[in-house]
Amino acid sequence: MRELPFRLLDRLYMGLSRPFGRELRARALLDWRAAQSPARVEPPEGSLLVLAPHPDDESIGCGGLILLKPDRAERVRIVLMTGGEQGRPDWTETATARTRREEMEACRRLLGVAQVHSLPGEDQRLSSQPELAAPLRELLDGLLPDAVLLPFFMDAHPDHIATNRIFLEAARDVLPEGLPVWGYEVWSHCPANVAVDISAVIDQKRAAIAVHASQDRRMNYAEAIAGLNRYRAMQINWRGESDLTHAEAYVRMALREYRRAAEAWFSRTGVPAEPAKSEGAP
Repeated sequence: MRELPFRLLDRLYMGLSRPFGRELRARALLDWRAAQSPARVEPPEGSLLVLAPHPDDESIGCGGLILLKPDRAERVRIVLMTGGEQGRPDWTETATARTRREEMEACRRLLGVAQVHSLPGEDQRLSSQPELAAPLRELLDGLLPDAVLLPFFMDAHPDHIATNRIFLEAARDVLPEGLPVWGYEVWSHCPANVAVDISAVIDQKRAAIAVHASQDRRMNYAEAIAGLNRYRAMQINWRGESDLTHAEAYVRMALREYRRAAEAWFSRTGVPAEPAKSEGAP
């Protein structure tokens, strides 16, 4: 009976979520397996590869988890799928891309990550760039991470969906099918099955998000995401611990299960399981 209020809160939150895919997303979340509160877990051990469709997604979705890893300088790598050049329609793409590169470099230093890899994806156009699977495959093959983090495939942003499709293609025959995949939250609440306590680093996470200042003209993302993280902490704070104030939620699955679930979701929503081929693409 103790879980009932939290299940109701989960369902209420989804009922008020963004309109994109609301009915299908709510239907999935009301499945009894997804309606449970997430389990409290520790960050994954070993080397991590974080896929970020745009500069700032890494901090919004899993910045706290990154900051909790004491060996993050050597064991965490971030891959930017695009430069986020469409992030300021009131600026030129060149100016926006330059500013966001500078912001990402400042964020990298704040997060304590040694290296950020950049793929030549085009902001808002990832769904027409399946060829990005090839350079991503090379990175995966070279780094062979122990876990991959990326926006959960049910996210509302088209570039986040495309990132999943490109990753799943790139990972084929390169990463072991049992590899842990952690789907993080950005624009859409996900049917989380695990959550990580990030209370000790929430101020640093806020600062990492705030570094991407070019994106804050309409919304204070640092405070908005901190609110989401407070909600997620409530779900795992069964003992009423006063120092458990913020948590990040994830869908954690083995790669084979994540692929199966993503392809089923793409099929239900009419999103092709494979990235659409752009004109002239092989």
